Amino acid sequence: MTSTPRVPMGLALGVLVWTAFAVAGAVAQNPEDAARGKALFEGGVAPACNSCHSTGSNRVVGPGLQGVGAKGDSYIVQSIREPSAVVVEGYPAVMPSFAMLSESQVQDLVAYLKTLSSERREAVPAAAPPQHLPTLAAGIAAAIGLTLVALIWGRKKV
Repeated sequence: MTSTPRVPMGLALGVLVWTAFAVAGAVAQNPEDAARGKALFEGGVAPACNSCHSTGSNRVVGPGLQGVGAKGDSYIVQSIREPSAVVVEGYPAVMPSFAMLSESQVQDLVAYLKTLSSERREAVPAAAPPQHLPTLAAGIAAAIGLTLVALIWGRKKV
């Protein structure tokens, strides 16, 4: 009698969780969101963000936004919606609230600001280009399917 090799449940669940996070990251980092955010930043709202902020590290009226993405989405959203909640040391509390922006516009701005890395170089989209989405979807489906097969196969009694 031969025994069937078993896949550890933790390993199978780990692969499944990793796949879910990979999908969420690919969906959240849509380059089109960043492009819309850049358009807003450069004049899509009044006053334009770039009238007071640079995309580098240099000071205009407000601080330069190079590397601001490292502070996290919630920090950026709060800075847009409630700018007086956290004022960067050395700067006046003069930024107006942009509460009139829709949630999708704020998320587009967040996506753009996250492309401003702490090192000044050309921004690289974090997501696969749209033409690769079918391949990405097929790969994700295969990973989930194989995980489920491994889970079922690991439970068989011989």
